[in-house]
Amino acid sequence: MTIITSIHAPSSEIFMKFDKVIVLSDGNQIYNDKPEAVLDYFQSLGHKLGKYVNPADELLKLANCPEKLKENLSV
Repeated sequence: MTIITSIHAPSSEIFMKFDKVIVLSDGNQIYNDKPEAVLDYFQSLGHKLGKYVNPADELLKLANCPEKLKENLSV
């Protein structure tokens, strides 16, 4: 069974329970993987994210500022 949901600003506990996360910015996919890989993925692109941050909050910040992503992603 596949369940697709849209959730805005989940807690980190809820976020980590998802099997897969897809994030869009300006209609373009910027992330499509497991939630536990978010921080490592964006850090590999040069976006330093804090160790004790809510990954969902950080994803929303990046998705809402596509100009930050265009430097390192083909958005």
